[in-house]
Amino acid sequence: MTNVNEKAPESPERNDAKPVSGSRLTKEELTRSGDWISIWDLARKNHPQKPRYYASRLLNYSILHDLPRVVGDIMEAIGGDTERLYNISVNSPNVDKISREVFLSESFIRSHIESGRFSPDERYLPRRPRQEEYLISKPASPYMFFPPGEGLPLAEADRLNYFARMGIPYGVTKKRKIPVALDYRQNLLVDRDAPQVKEIADKYYSPESIEVPEGASPPSLLGCINSEEALMWNVFRILMREDGMHYFLESRTIFPGGGEVARDERISAAWFWGMNDRGSSFLPMETASEAMEEPPHFRTVPALLLLGINQFIMVEGRYASLFSACPLLRRNACPGKDSCHFWKQEHGIPSAFPAFVAKNDIPRTCGRHFQLMRLFLLLQAMAATPSMGEGLLVCILDENQQAGKINRKLFADFLRSLPPEAHRHLALTSWQSIKSLVPFEPKYEELHREFREKWGI
Repeated sequence: MTNVNEKAPESPERNDAKPVSGSRLTKEELTRSGDWISIWDLARKNHPQKPRYYASRLLNYSILHDLPRVVGDIMEAIGGDTERLYNISVNSPNVDKISREVFLSESFIRSHIESGRFSPDERYLPRRPRQEEYLISKPASPYMFFPPGEGLPLAEADRLNYFARMGIPYGVTKKRKIPVALDYRQNLLVDRDAPQVKEIADKYYSPESIEVPEGASPPSLLGCINSEEALMWNVFRILMREDGMHYFLESRTIFPGGGEVARDERISAAWFWGMNDRGSSFLPMETASEAMEEPPHFRTVPALLLLGINQFIMVEGRYASLFSACPLLRRNACPGKDSCHFWKQEHGIPSAFPAFVAKNDIPRTCGRHFQLMRLFLLLQAMAATPSMGEGLLVCILDENQQAGKINRKLFADFLRSLPPEAHRHLALTSWQSIKSLVPFEPKYEELHREFREKWGI
């Protein structure tokens, strides 16, 4: 269920030096700036014997991974012949001209070289549309902000410096100085243009809430370094692509302790934020929401819905934010039990959570357990459809975050409010447990890097 909440330690004011937009600098000014360097010059420096060979490999790598760059007048360099954009192999003279017009951050690309992520001995094969977008269609990358994190514990400061370290242009939230990638796609590892991503990315920071480089627009919430949507997408999309969902299903649960999420289950389909890869909604979930009398603008949607052979699994991931309270309650606009559809006798809180009714405490009930309650109510409504089978709600937390420790207590308290026979329909696990099962293989290398460097998991 989409809910972006910033939860990070406060940091002192950053350096007041004002960033500038790279697209407004000439090639000479870029060179004098001390960090931007053309791919051609970098190739001559690192591989003087065969600069074209090295430049070709690095140019293709940069396009494939959408590295931040500033471009000069490439069309003039290639005489207006766009076909030359697609012929940048190690033997093509087009490389000499194009690579002189593409500038990278030298400190940033050095981290890719030293870590082995880029190797001139490997072939990188970007698709033609990506080449054209990167070289001539997409606006040039603005300069990044100065790294955040001064005064924070070393591990947290290092994590918040991830975008700066990777050379990803970003802004910072005004309140907590949390980095946000200007292009949300650079916060994702795979399938950046999927319809589910485009849908969830269509929510932006207000200009009053974020500082961005000159000339940049307020970015999408999906670009936040703490984005739980980005975390869910990166982890589960890669596991699905690489036939690795069993690592999630075999992860150890915190509640009930000692077991596994659903070891023997087999996943047949997945719906991120209620949508599949064709951009279609999941009809049984919408039908269940209507049965709960949820307004169309206020429907409960889990972050991930997995269809198995024997059951369906709803997955909700948390990183640095708490299970959310009712937004109406937060705005002091609670309509009361008589008017709220969640408190309807036949399909709402009274029938599913008699313990909450007995307490007769709306602020505590809807303030602490709103998100878990509405997900569990949706789970019950969907399970009422015979074709769906039984349902399982799995929540994931980060054991290192303060929010994770609080969420663990909230989940345990919620579990105690349910009758014992309902406990088998809920499970709590952690990102650490999932990570521990994912092998250190090349196909999971980028995921492990983000686990380690961006999320501190």
